[in-house]
Amino acid sequence: MTEPLDPCTYGMPVRIIGTSNAIKTHITHDGGATQPIATFGIGTIIEHCLLIVTEAIDGTATVNIGIAGTTDGMLPNASITKTLAAENGEDESALGSLLYSTHKRVYYCAASTVVNATLGSLGTTTTGEADVIITYRLAV
Repeated sequence: MTEPLDPCTYGMPVRIIGTSNAIKTHITHDGGATQPIATFGIGTIIEHCLLIVTEAIDGTATVNIGIAGTTDGMLPNASITKTLAAENGEDESALGSLLYSTHKRVYYCAASTVVNATLGSLGTTTTGEADVIITYRLAV
């Protein structure tokens, strides 16, 4: 049995296959200014992004989760609490412009898409680690 066609953000009809999948990546304060989270293939629908702090991030470090050209498009630094065990991204309105507007959104990967964590002001940061969890679905 095929699932009904659902309109995507760009008005393209797609069939959503199965349940949500998740990918989890660990980022660290000393892992570099750009840390790759995942590469998603053509037709992937990115649904949500969470960041869970596993070691408090000190100093004036900034953390943004996004794709090339929209560094903070999934989870912007302004929405991230950097204290131990802080769960960021639970409130949809805290998500970046690629995943949130006045109506819930998803991001459709029209091409192979790399999601990165971009860290700034690393020179003043001596601690900090977090898990990034992205949920997605495959479309055909």
